[in-house]
Order: sequence, then C-alpha cells, then structure tokens
Amino acid sequence: DMLISRAKEHDVPVIVIGEAHEGCVNIKFDHENGFARIVRHMVCDHKMTRLHFMAGSKGNYFSDQRKEAFRTVLEENGLPFDESMVSYGEFWSDPAIAATEKLIREGNLPQAIICANDKMAIAVCSCLKIHGCRVPEDVAVTGFDGILEVRFATPRITTVVTDFADLATKTAEVMLGCNAAAEETKTYLVPLRICMAQSCGCA
Repeated sequence: DMLISRAKEHDVPVIVIGEAHEGCVNIKFDHENGFARIVRHMVCDHKMTRLHFMAGSKGNYFSDQRKEAFRTVLEENGLPFDESMVSYGEFWSDPAIAATEKLIREGNLPQAIICANDKMAIAVCSCLKIHGCRVPEDVAVTGFDGILEVRFATPRITTVVTDFADLATKTAEVMLGCNAAAEETKTYLVPLRICMAQSCGCA
C-alpha cells in the first residue's frame, strides 16, 4: 500500500500481479473459473454424481475459492453439497494421503476426488493404488496448477494449467496501454487451460 501511494504521488502507474488493489491495474489468473471448468468436466462430460473435494488448508483464500467453485458447479447441476464431501490435504502429500486413507477406512470412496492442487492429486493417486484402487477405473482424480510432475505420474494427471507465458503476454499488453492519470481500478483475468489426461478417464 505504501509503494502504491508513493507511485500515485508521482503519477507512476501501478500494475499488480496476482492480487487486486484499488486504483491499480490488476492482472490475475482466473483461478475460480479454471477450477469450475475441471469440476464441470467431471460432472458434465464424465457424468459423475459422487464427487469429493480434496481442499488445501482451512481458511486459505485459494482453497476456499476452489471449494466455492466446487459447490457452485454441483448446485448448477442439481447435485447436493455438504461438508462431508470435503477433506483437507493442506496442499501437500502426507496430509492428502492421510485424508485419502480415512475415506478408504470409512468405505466412503467417491467416483472422483477433485484436488485443489497437483501435489495432492499425485499423492491421492499413489495412495489409492497402494490400497488396490484403480485410477481412473475405480476412482478418478484431478489436480490443479499444471506442475511438471503431472506429466510423469502414472496415470498422467488431468489438471488445469496456469500458463505464465500467457500472464507475461497480458502484462506486456497492459503496460503498453497503461495510463498513469487513470485512477479507476481495472482487473484483467488471464484464462487457464484444462489439460485432460488419463487420471480423469480421458484417453
């Protein structure tokens, strides 16, 4: 906020990447719609009705945003949502494995586990396979972020790619047209790309 204030005093335009601030040009990945797309893919394309969301950390902005997108897509398609459909994998491998093992112990495996990031999706797949569950035949799994490791996982993980080249291109376009005198807040959303692979049941 201090940097923004000082820049404004000298008529220097401010471009914020990844967040949104008043009186600035903001450029963000469209995480919410990107995550909703992968949930819709499972519901609409794969016709799945029993889904589980592997969230990140409780109270985390990105995790809560993805949870809300998960809930919204279910409601759009007439599917019920309740908190029993959510586990917390803390965005990391060991907690995601522990949460998956709890689902297995309770005999509560869904048709698909939609993970808030790729790291958890890879861990969930490994845990399911150790317990004799086939991915995607018994349980489909999806990730989010498009990290390099998804390309080498078996099966390869269906994910949503955050393309930093697209972010850089949009930032350059905005910089070329930036007006220091403009005080209004502008926010540009960079779309994300869904990358379908074997873990969701796609060829």
